[in-house]
Amino acid sequence: MIRKTKILLLLFAGLFPASSLKSIVFRCLGHQVHASARIGVGLYFNIRKIHLGKYSKIANFNIIKGLQLFSLDDSALIGSFNWFTCSETLCKSGAPGELRLGSNSAITSRHYVDATGGISIGSFTTIAGVRSIFFTHGIDYKINSQVWKPIVIGDYCLLNSNLSVAPGALVSNRNVIGMGSILIGSVPGSENLITGDKARVIRHLDASLYFTRDVGPVS
Repeated sequence: MIRKTKILLLLFAGLFPASSLKSIVFRCLGHQVHASARIGVGLYFNIRKIHLGKYSKIANFNIIKGLQLFSLDDSALIGSFNWFTCSETLCKSGAPGELRLGSNSAITSRHYVDATGGISIGSFTTIAGVRSIFFTHGIDYKINSQVWKPIVIGDYCLLNSNLSVAPGALVSNRNVIGMGSILIGSVPGSENLITGDKARVIRHLDASLYFTRDVGPVS
């Protein structure tokens, strides 16, 4: 009964504009929200734990549903009209159901993120553009069952529009992923431009200011 009440109160509180009072309500419901963090208008439903670091921000009109952990480190940013979700059934079976966004990183707007198998995004990384899809679970035809695998994105990465990121994808630090790419498996190496439906290296990127900046999300 207490759990259901907290779920409903979080859903109700999420509908109000960002304010210090809203952050206090989230903290009263057991979430870890820094006083400088900003929580926009959105649907926050059945999230077990929210962690928002210093100067982190969630913009308006996001849907965040069913995650075990939704964590933004200091100065991390979530844009508008994103959808973050999890498979409740797989989380009950042990899937982590976590999204971790590193400090000074950003997920821009209008992306779909399935965090069932866990998604970890490093510091100073940008999920840019629109309409990228991250999936961490699916049907394994060999065993005729749903399975999950984590997605890991390193530090100082730039992922452009319309990406399809498959379960188990791993991108090393300091890489740029071109528009429309399909990421499957491990993307090794650093300081490369990687693109295409097989995510291959196009060229090396040296003397790139993006990889050495000390300021947060690029605007």
